[in-house]
Amino acid sequence: MIVRFVACVGLFTLVATPAKAWCSGPIEAIGACKAGLPEDIEERDNPDRSRDLSLSQEKIGTEQWANGDLAGALQSFKKAFAVLDSRARSDPENTELQRGLSRILNNIASLQIVTGNREEARATYNQVFAIEEKLAGAIEKAEVKSYGMAGRATASAFGNVAWYALLARNSAKALSFASQALAITPDEPWVRINLAHALQRPKRSMCKLPQSPTSLGGRSSSKISANCARPA
Repeated sequence: MIVRFVACVGLFTLVATPAKAWCSGPIEAIGACKAGLPEDIEERDNPDRSRDLSLSQEKIGTEQWANGDLAGALQSFKKAFAVLDSRARSDPENTELQRGLSRILNNIASLQIVTGNREEARATYNQVFAIEEKLAGAIEKAEVKSYGMAGRATASAFGNVAWYALLARNSAKALSFASQALAITPDEPWVRINLAHALQRPKRSMCKLPQSPTSLGGRSSSKISANCARPA
C-alpha cells in the first residue's frame, strides 16, 4: 500500500491509496490512522515518507497522552523515534532530523518518569544529552565562523545541554556546559540558576517534568526549574 500524507485538519489527515482512510478529528484519528500506517521497511526507507510517518505517530502519541492513554502514547512515540532514527542515520548532519529525535526522546523520557520508570528515563535523557551536545557544537561552530566568537545562540544551546545533563544525572557535564554558558552571557540570570543547580550535585537532578508532551516544532526550556525533586 502506498501512503501519502496531506495537509492537517484537526489532528491530521491521511490519504491511503488504493483504499482511502480519512482522519479528521482527534479521537477518530487515533484508531483509523493507526490502522492505515504502513509497517514494512520499504515505506520507511523513502525519506519523505519516513518523516511523514514519524510525524503522524508523534501526533497520535500526543493525542493519546492528552486523553490519558500513557502506555499507548509511549508506544507511539517509540515508533515515531524508530522511524525517524532510521532516516537520521542516513543523514547524520541534518540538524532538523536531530532536533526531531531530541523532541521525541524528551517526550518518551517524560512519560517514563510519569509512569515510574526513572532508570529508563535516565538512559533516555542520556540520548537526548548526546544529541543536544552535538547540536550545540554545530551552533558554536557556526557563530564562530560568522562572528568570530561564540554568542547568545551558543550560550542558549549550552544551557540546553546542561539541562539534559542534569536530567541524566551527569553533574560534571552539567557544570561544564553551564559554566561555558555563563562565560559567554554572564548577564543572563537563568544561566546562573543552571550553574547553581549543577553545583548542588547529583541528587537534585530529576527536576519537575511536563505533564503534557513537548509540542511539535517546540523546544524544551534550558532554564531549569527551581523545584527539583530528589530521584527515588
